[in-house]
Amino acid sequence: MEVFEAIEATVVTLMPLRKTVPTLQKCCMNCLARNWDLICYSVHSPQEMAGLLESDGYLAFDGPFTDFHLPRSIFAQREHVSSSSERNKLFQFRLKCRMSEFNSDLLDAYGFEFRDGFDAIIFNTLATLSSSSNRQTVKVNQAALHRIPINGFHYITTASSAFAADSFETPCRVVISTKNASTMLEDLMDVIRSTRNLSRKFLHLLLIEQLLKLNLSFGVAEVYYGLEFLPRCKRLRDLNLSYLRHIEAGQIIPIMSYLPALVCLNLAMSATNDALLRKVAGCCPNLVELNLQSTYISDDGVMSLCGDGDRCGVAGVEGCLKLRRLTVAETRVSWVGAYQLVRGLPLLSDFDYDKIFQVFEHLDPSSLASFVGEERNRPLKLRALYSTTPSIRGESIDAAAVLCPNVEILSVMNCWMDNDAFYKFMQFEHLKTLTIFNSEGKTIDYGEGILPLLQIIGGTLENLILSKFAVVDIVSLGRSCPHLRKIALSSIQELQTNLHGPEDGIFKMLTNVELWLEDDPHSGSYHVLLQLLQNAVLLENLLIKKSTAIDHELLKKIWLTNPMQRVSRILLDSCSGICGNALNDLFRMENDLTTIRIWSCPKVDQVVRRGLMNYIKENNLYVYLEWFE
Repeated sequence: MEVFEAIEATVVTLMPLRKTVPTLQKCCMNCLARNWDLICYSVHSPQEMAGLLESDGYLAFDGPFTDFHLPRSIFAQREHVSSSSERNKLFQFRLKCRMSEFNSDLLDAYGFEFRDGFDAIIFNTLATLSSSSNRQTVKVNQAALHRIPINGFHYITTASSAFAADSFETPCRVVISTKNASTMLEDLMDVIRSTRNLSRKFLHLLLIEQLLKLNLSFGVAEVYYGLEFLPRCKRLRDLNLSYLRHIEAGQIIPIMSYLPALVCLNLAMSATNDALLRKVAGCCPNLVELNLQSTYISDDGVMSLCGDGDRCGVAGVEGCLKLRRLTVAETRVSWVGAYQLVRGLPLLSDFDYDKIFQVFEHLDPSSLASFVGEERNRPLKLRALYSTTPSIRGESIDAAAVLCPNVEILSVMNCWMDNDAFYKFMQFEHLKTLTIFNSEGKTIDYGEGILPLLQIIGGTLENLILSKFAVVDIVSLGRSCPHLRKIALSSIQELQTNLHGPEDGIFKMLTNVELWLEDDPHSGSYHVLLQLLQNAVLLENLLIKKSTAIDHELLKKIWLTNPMQRVSRILLDSCSGICGNALNDLFRMENDLTTIRIWSCPKVDQVVRRGLMNYIKENNLYVYLEWFE
């Protein structure tokens, strides 16, 4: 009874007024975290808990999560469908689930279309989903077995394997997501981590067999105890041990034997060496993603990833032949080791090696035909090329284009190359992401180098980052890249656009806009911001630094055609025109705002900050506000 009284008191304090699935879930988990000692260890004071920790008596408690097996639950969110032609006939259901839980070939008869392997859209009003992998059936029909309407949300769950969603009379879109035991444990750890240290009293009860994903990076927990409890998690699939320089490789080596199911492993900025890498290669044959950035590995260590079945591998080591994503940037790995990796890992598609073109420099163009013709050395599956070297030979670009015909991501940073040499990148016709950081000498010109490239490959481009250019013309960029979703412009001396008004039809697909502007007022003028933002009705993330043009009047003009209903995260840094009235209007508009950061904006002082904080508190909004002068 005492436990329930404590929880009830906490719920009254934390219960959000804007009742959405995330806020309700976070509220419940905050209640559990605040009363952890009483609920999980039955102790009534910090002194009692300290005694348990000192004597290791806490280890005798199994906790409430040992038999934590949740029934499937569905979260359905009502959203307006803007297209009038789809009114009363189109219901979109997005199903976010793990591919191990639902097959990708879910009954074509029901109109499923999978995107990126995870999203499904049902174009029938009602449908039945089935999965042969777990023999469960999810039914969507007219009769709701159990429905809780909460401010436009419908939370539907039952104890059985059948679920029902009520039919909606008004046009809507329903977003559906599944939850399992591991997901709930992961979310609970995130909530605890956001307000307090993830100490051993939490880790002991949360690091259990059901856990599939664990993040111990940046020392956010008592890492030594986390590593001690880690062998319990034999089903763990995703482990993040990045930024743990103080943990020696020898402490991690014996743990790897208990983690054969690992699919993703992040060891970036850790003390990982060749010995630990060989242990990973011998114990984790199912690895698909491995991050070794800024570690102490060398060619000798990475050879073990190729196993003993290849002449470039290491005898007696099984290897990680399922690797698709591998990062070895900022390590001692040379072009020799990188060359052996791209040959020895048959499925490798995303290889982050910052000197990748050096690998192709050592391939004689005259021997490319025989190289491609050999069965073992068929064209590589690489879809991403990264380079930070000051020079790139044209022959190496030609070789990369022949050997890697499916490249979708290209990043070239700080390279001293002229416009003519830059044209060779036109051979990569399937680019979706392009990052160009000009050299200090600005040897690549936008009009004569970047624009011709965009006119060739811009039709497929979705993400673009440009930095260190004298001039960039926004209109020509938008015309060349009609499907652009994310754009970031940094250190551009002058952004040019039409002065008579924004052009319609461009930048309509933008979801992310980042402008890292210069002090020069020409770098981010009123007309530039209007052109970028007025048509971006899908905008979710906005970052603007050092703009004198963005102010309340400009935002009001943008909001007339683009109310930014989907905007979620905003960062305004050193924007002298932003004032309290603009922020007050933003908070009161209908949008998805969850995070707003106001840095060094002179018109937003302590008084404005306190007013915004009071508004968030009084309305119990699910919004994080960060401010400093």
